Amino acid sequence: MRGFIAILLLLGLMFTTSADNPPKYTVTDIKPLEGVFIMATGYSTIVIELKKGNFRYWFSTDVVVTGVEQPKYPLKGKYKIKGNTVILEHKQITQKEWTFRKINTTVTLWRPIAVKFYKEEQKLDSYGILRFTNRTAEKAWNDQSEFYEKSPKSEIYLPPENSKDTKKSKEKLPEEGLNLIEGE
Repeated sequence: MRGFIAILLLLGLMFTTSADNPPKYTVTDIKPLEGVFIMATGYSTIVIELKKGNFRYWFSTDVVVTGVEQPKYPLKGKYKIKGNTVILEHKQITQKEWTFRKINTTVTLWRPIAVKFYKEEQKLDSYGILRFTNRTAEKAWNDQSEFYEKSPKSEIYLPPENSKDTKKSKEKLPEEGLNLIEGE
């Protein structure tokens, strides 16, 4: 009988899917930083550049709303800092608040709904988290292929440990060179 139970347990371990064992992430709040951040899913893309109190913002989606004029990107303006959150001041931007967090070693910006989802579900929202890149905002906007997998999944795409963005972002963690943004 013990042998039979052991075999069942072993079979159970063999057929456990990755959905049953989601990847483990270490998520920590961090102070706001200057830089370029991107989310590209294949369905929508956001690029935000924060620099010296000013921002530039790009957005695209596969959803087309007829009769609504699209803004000319990038949108530009000033931002405010409240704690570890940046607030983009522009009337054409619907998602104005973004919270700084680190996922493992990757510096990221989170929408409020992504923060709430992680708090409640302990899962990452692939449509609510932008990650830091060493590319210029223009390069990130014009070539998004490195920033998403060909078939988006329910988890945020974090670059493999050997990618050039990951290597560079590890070298430029807040305490090692990115400019901290002073706020309230």
